[in-house]
Amino acid sequence: MAPEVAVPANFGKHHLKSRTHNNLELLCAEGEVQRANSMILSLNSSVIEDLIARLEITSLDMQDFAAPAVNCFVESMYSGELENCDKTNFRDLNKMGHVFDVTWFVERCLKYFTELVDKVTGRCYEDVLFVAEEAWFVEENLKKCKLMDSLINKLDNLGNKKSLFLKHYATDLNQISVKQLNMVLRIAGPEAGILAAILASHLKNNGSLTLTETSSYLFENIDFMQCFSSRRYFELTQKLMSQLLNDDWNKDFKSAVKWISRYAKSKELTDNQLTVMDPYPIMLDLPIKEFLKLDWDSLCGFLSQSDRISNLFLFFDAVYIWLFFCRGEKDAKKAPRVNFSDRNYIEDIIDIYHDRCWGKISRKYLKLVTPDSIGIIPLIKALSNSDDFSCSEGVIFRSEEDYSVTEVLDTSAHDVNLMSLVTEESEKVAGCTKKTKCGIMLKRSLVKKGNSMGHFLLEIVQDTVDEDNHEIHYHNVYGSFKTVSMLMGIRSTAGKEFIIPIPFNCVPCKDSNGIWNWGFYLFSGYAKHSGKTPCYYNFGRDVKARMIFFVILV
Repeated sequence: MAPEVAVPANFGKHHLKSRTHNNLELLCAEGEVQRANSMILSLNSSVIEDLIARLEITSLDMQDFAAPAVNCFVESMYSGELENCDKTNFRDLNKMGHVFDVTWFVERCLKYFTELVDKVTGRCYEDVLFVAEEAWFVEENLKKCKLMDSLINKLDNLGNKKSLFLKHYATDLNQISVKQLNMVLRIAGPEAGILAAILASHLKNNGSLTLTETSSYLFENIDFMQCFSSRRYFELTQKLMSQLLNDDWNKDFKSAVKWISRYAKSKELTDNQLTVMDPYPIMLDLPIKEFLKLDWDSLCGFLSQSDRISNLFLFFDAVYIWLFFCRGEKDAKKAPRVNFSDRNYIEDIIDIYHDRCWGKISRKYLKLVTPDSIGIIPLIKALSNSDDFSCSEGVIFRSEEDYSVTEVLDTSAHDVNLMSLVTEESEKVAGCTKKTKCGIMLKRSLVKKGNSMGHFLLEIVQDTVDEDNHEIHYHNVYGSFKTVSMLMGIRSTAGKEFIIPIPFNCVPCKDSNGIWNWGFYLFSGYAKHSGKTPCYYNFGRDVKARMIFFVILV
């Protein structure tokens, strides 16, 4: 008995030229005919072997496939290698591998596809589109999910590139089918906020929501409860729901009732969510040392996905800190990590800005911040000079006086400290008719860890009344404002003043040496000399600080 032939094997492609050797006709698309050896194809394919052994066929119907792709398939069966596979014929080759059950060939196609996915950066829409459509074709028609799983795993590691691709792909819900939308749902997976953003964009671009089959289907597949529970998509989902409720539904009344019903269920979580969403301090789930080690692409990926970075103000603050602390103060002034004069970096920010559906940043805020690193100056200019990015809104609240380090931080004798923050006389909250100065009030509460103070929380006091001060009236920040950003003006003993964003990654706390810090040893030179933790400036303990809040009205 002859030994079994193991495939893949090299049978010699030169035999394809022999008419007597190739006894099987392959009937391709558009009437083209190719020939191959039935034994060689049978050794590779159990399906073809069965057809020849049982039915004794002399021709094989392959009219679903173009002749060039069939030729590549046959050459591969002869050589034992994946021959001449490219983007133009991959779908046919991969499908033939599955239809004719050629295991090794399917594995080679998967390897080719995986290599394409590995090369995807997310910057080229067409590259992602190709692998997405091929993966979805295989999953829909062949019921195989390996290709799609590979793509999703890649996109999940590319920051906001998955969201950007899906929003581009589903720009107009009136122009895509439910089958195409199913691909969007599959890739989005549990990230319901992406789907809400697609629906919001469709609503914005079309003026009013047209209840087509596709848009209705998308709505029915969005988990709005999850959207409302995400800081990243909370505000966007609120706006979307308000817009939907205000639209004129006409004949689509029944669908409208369903939509409003789902909104009402989501609203229950909305009300609960508001009670736990503290406006400040912003905390990121990444140690500051690890944050500072990120390169630009990793930084963009991290910030674009963070629920804690909820507006362009916080994104700017994060980039500011990342630039300043790149190599220490002196190095940062000589050689910035990135040059924002290069348009590619600005394009990255534009992508994140549109992906997250953020509002504009205020030019007043940008002017406040001290551009102490040369790397941040081109960014400030790029943002300030663009009407797409920036606006003139906002009110600046400043503390009435400067505070020493002890007064700001180390006041363990008082577990609550109130600071009045008032606007300059020429600046008022829009719509406010009171003659006295507008203000907000901060409460600072010390939190104990065991027998010692662990950290303190800085919160904005609601519904404040100060009967002793007839020059100030206070505003409720939750009811009046949509963006609150915090800065601190620091004045050195030499009289130099810097206005910098408050570090966003941790609450103020005491270290093992009893020194209060705000994540960066803001006031003391202790850590700078020890080399353990970065700090802004080598100020002494008698440094003065002024608290500044910047507020954007709803």
